[in-house]
Amino acid sequence: MDECLGALYPLYVYCEQLMEEIEDESTRNGFYMDMIDKISHESFFNDTTNIWLFRPDFKKVLQLLLNAYQYGQITGCFILSNNGSSSLVNTARLILNSAIAKLSNYQVTDLFKESWYAYSPCRKGSMVKSWTVIQNCLRSANLPTMHNPKTDLIFFDDKEHPSLKRELEHNYIQVTPYFNYTPHINVSRLLDPIFEKYQIQRSVKSKIKRMSENIEYEDLQLRFTDTPNSSEESYSLKNPSIKIRQQIHEFIDPLTRFIMNSPNTKIRRNSVQKTIRNQKLTLKNSQKIVQKSIKNSKQRKNIWKRY
Repeated sequence: MDECLGALYPLYVYCEQLMEEIEDESTRNGFYMDMIDKISHESFFNDTTNIWLFRPDFKKVLQLLLNAYQYGQITGCFILSNNGSSSLVNTARLILNSAIAKLSNYQVTDLFKESWYAYSPCRKGSMVKSWTVIQNCLRSANLPTMHNPKTDLIFFDDKEHPSLKRELEHNYIQVTPYFNYTPHINVSRLLDPIFEKYQIQRSVKSKIKRMSENIEYEDLQLRFTDTPNSSEESYSLKNPSIKIRQQIHEFIDPLTRFIMNSPNTKIRRNSVQKTIRNQKLTLKNSQKIVQKSIKNSKQRKNIWKRY
């Protein structure tokens, strides 16, 4: 999840510490779900946002997954992360499902079926990502298991996990890490209206703000860019999203890979283009014949009128 889907570190204090600080359960649940809704909207439906938690252009990836799901080409998605925070990993899943719901007019609300973090029981204390681990986790969540690692699963990660890569072969896609950091003040300002709505005590808000400021970002700052808006960074950050969409296309339609990799692709493409041109010419000629027929018909009517 980290640096693959995005960089969600700034949310940690809100989905962990803040939830512990809010004592009333209904207030806690209301705040949390409103936060999910707000962040999904800001991340995927606001082109001028200053919240860079997910990769640029990732909305297009979600739209592609939604289309494939609705057409029965995939059965769902999951998150398998080595992040040590269960709530942060689950929050990422809920944000993505919230965005999917908005894209589908709330017809699909659970495309991302489940998420597992570093210490999920189904992983049995192992940080290894493998076909066996994934099958164990699917069973633990009462989700259908898969049969063939080479055809049934496509897996994206910013790191190399040798066992899983060997098992999935070309369906293991290693993407460039997403190194970007959203300043905590941007997240705080975004969530201010929710604090006011639920009348969260100022002391609690101040405490969360201090926690955000005190998190050690020295190590992260060596890996994260200050902003994704410069032309070079923006281009390099968007490239992986393009790659992800291309790989998903090939996964849901294996013929695409065969066609794109075939030496005769150019010949077939030219043949298709020639066929299209011929069809256009045929249509144009047909239109001319019809127009001529109409013209002749009108002339004949005029002749009859004379007599």
